[in-house]
Amino acid sequence: LINLFKGDIKFVGCRPVCTRFLENYPDEVYTMRLRHKPGIISPAIAENARKVEDVIESEYRYLLKVSNAPVTTKLEVVMKAFSNVLSGKIKSQ
Repeated sequence: LINLFKGDIKFVGCRPVCTRFLENYPDEVYTMRLRHKPGIISPAIAENARKVEDVIESEYRYLLKVSNAPVTTKLEVVMKAFSNVLSGKIKSQ
C-alpha cells in the first residue's frame, strides 16, 4: 500500500513480473506494458487467466481498452476480480 500511496503502482493494472516472464511477451504487448504503471488488481485475475499465454492475452486486451476508456475499464476489472474472488473461482494457493 505504501507503493500505491507513493504513486509507484496503481490500484488496477498489469502485475509486475520478472524479466524471465517478460521474454515471453510479444514486442507490441511488452512495449504497451512499459507505458503503464503496474497494479495491485490484475486484468488476469478479472478474467481468471491461468496459463502464461492467457495472462498475456488478458493484459493485451486490458491495455488496449484502458487507453480508450480508462475509468470504465478499471472499474470493470475491479468488479470482475472481486466477483471471481467472492464466488470462489479464484482461491489463494
